[in-house]
This record gives sequence, C-alpha cells and structure tokens, in this order.
Amino acid sequence: MNIDLLRYRQNAGMEQLEVANALDISKTQVNLYEQAPDTVPMGLLVKWLQMLGVDLATAMSAPVPLLKGIDPGTPYTELYRKLNLLNQYIDATPPVDKLDIPTPPATPSDFQQQLKLYKQKPNVVLTGGFDAGKSHMANALLGSKNLPVGYQPATRVITFVRHIEDRPKWCKEDVLIVNEDFWIKDEKGKQIIDLLLLDDQERCKKYCVQAGSFDTLQKYGVHGEYEDIAAHAAVVHIHSPLLQAYNLIDLPGFSDQPDEVSKDVEKANSAAQIADILLYASPAKGHINDQDMRRISNLLNLLPVRENESSNFPTLGNLFIVATHADPSISDHQLKEIPYKAASRLYKQLNEGVLTTRRERTNREISQEDLRKRFFTFW
Repeated sequence: MNIDLLRYRQNAGMEQLEVANALDISKTQVNLYEQAPDTVPMGLLVKWLQMLGVDLATAMSAPVPLLKGIDPGTPYTELYRKLNLLNQYIDATPPVDKLDIPTPPATPSDFQQQLKLYKQKPNVVLTGGFDAGKSHMANALLGSKNLPVGYQPATRVITFVRHIEDRPKWCKEDVLIVNEDFWIKDEKGKQIIDLLLLDDQERCKKYCVQAGSFDTLQKYGVHGEYEDIAAHAAVVHIHSPLLQAYNLIDLPGFSDQPDEVSKDVEKANSAAQIADILLYASPAKGHINDQDMRRISNLLNLLPVRENESSNFPTLGNLFIVATHADPSISDHQLKEIPYKAASRLYKQLNEGVLTTRRERTNREISQEDLRKRFFTFW
C-alpha cells in the first residue's frame, strides 16, 4: 500500500503544518510519512484521509505516479576509455622523482592528477528562495524521492548528489555528512568547493559528522531537531540515469533573513560558484520578485560563458529559470503568461547591467526573447 499523501494534501491546498496540527503530530512526522506512506499506522491514516476528503478504498486502489527522471544516456564512455588508457600507460612506466629545483618540470604523476579533473562531470546546481520547491524538482529530475522536501525552509546543507558508480570503493554508506572544516580555504579564508575532495578517504573520515542511509539525510540535512550537529554539506550516491551525465547539487534556499547574516545563504553562494548549469527556482505565484532579480543578477556573473566554446550553444543556454508550484489553481492561460511577464520584468532589471557585461563576454546580442526562452514551468 503506497498512498500518495503528498499529492492529496496539495490537492486539498493544505500545508504540512496544518496537517500536523489537525492530526496532533509534528511537522517532521508529516514530512517523513509523506515520504514513506507505508509506515503510517492505519488509525492515523484513516483520520488523515478523512481530513483531506479522500475515501480510504479509493486511495488504496489509486495508482501512484512513478517518477521517471531524465535519462541523458552515457555521454562520456569514449572519454573515460581514453583517460583510463592514459592512466594505465602511466602506471606501467617507472616512477619519476621530482627534481629539487625552484621550478621542477611536471611528472607523470602530476599528469595523472590532471586526468582526474577531466573525469569530473558538469555540475547542475539548483538554487532559489526557501520553499521554492528545489528538492521536489531535484527528486523529479532524478526519478527518486530521496531528497528531503517540506513546506518550510528544509535543506540546510549543500547536497552533492552523485551516481552510485561514482562512490569510492572505500565508502560503504549512501550518505556522508561533513562539517565546514572539510573544505580547503584560500589565503583570504574563503572556502574552495572542490568535488575531488569527496573522493579523499582521509579527509572524509576526519570531517564526517554522520554517515548512513537516506534516513541520515532526512535527519541531519534539514532544519529541525538535529541542528546542533555542525553539518555543512552532504554527499549522496543514488542510482539515477541523470547522474550518468551530471552531478546534481541541491543548495539551501535563500532565506527571508538579511542575506549577509543567513548561514544558508553563505552556503548557497559558495557552492553556486561551481555551477556549470544553473536551475533557479521561483514559485509561479509572484514569480521573479525583487529578491529573485538581485540573486539572478549575481548568479549570472558567476555562470560560465559556454557560448564561447561552441557557436551552436544557445544564448544563456546553461541558465534555466523555473516557475515552481504550478498547481491546478493556475489556468493553462495563466501558466503561459507567467514566463512572458517575468522575462519582461527581469530583462528591464538586468539589461543595463549584467546582460551588458555578458554581451561583451560572449560577443552576442541578448534579446528579451533570448531571456524568455530560459523560462520554464514545473509542478
């Protein structure tokens, strides 16, 4: 029995806190039961469904829609084959010691370190305001329900989601949660987010604060009763077709606190700098407000200019602005208008600033229509 409590609650227009208060349980319990409806005691389930106006027999017989996820195939097979051949060639040659001179030449070992960079997948980064539905969208892209979701600020860690085949051999857990000291810092004390560190056994062991199954992420990766644990980032390994081509990075939401004092914002800003592809989530109702505009402006300054690598690359092609929570109360006509109106407002805001800079960097014109093509809707 796998009743879709989340969908029934959304159809009823209720928030998790309302359900929690009505059933006299905690909001955390509501969230966990929605993720695992098979664990709800029958008495509580009957009361829950009655409150939502759903008949138990109907709910039990209704099919639960499966998340399919996105399948980009395996685009790096040939690249990895060639890199592995190079590694094998270097391993078969006698080691070369570094010369003790001021500027020693590179050695084969140095080249092997460089090869690791070439095996890194692009990073798809999800960001946006709190309660924008980023983790819901991540789960839909992955075809899973493993990332915690909620109707209050939920994610409190930078969540690096990688394919199960990318898990180091020494790592036996699905989820590792590390503290802030895990990352190396530059001369100014600024964190350097380097995904190669996620494969470093010594470093992971030293700075890991929790490890385990996906329940570990549900407990320590969200705001709630375990906030005393100094969690900064989580690395999660999932079997998902999408992750054959990309790493997915789910960031804490920009909160409604002043950005300069919000710890979540600090984490989001630090990780946004490694984005190859950026998905910015903003609710369909009130889509792209003043805060969104400021954040998108800052993020665009960080986003790599891939247009210069290929003439066929779409203008702003690694930027996706997504109108989320596009629920049934929004008509199809309104749904089509949302991107047009939001793109128009955003274009006016950005045109004299970051878009001018990006035109100079890409040597391309960027029109309002180019920006509008980067808007999408998601329920």
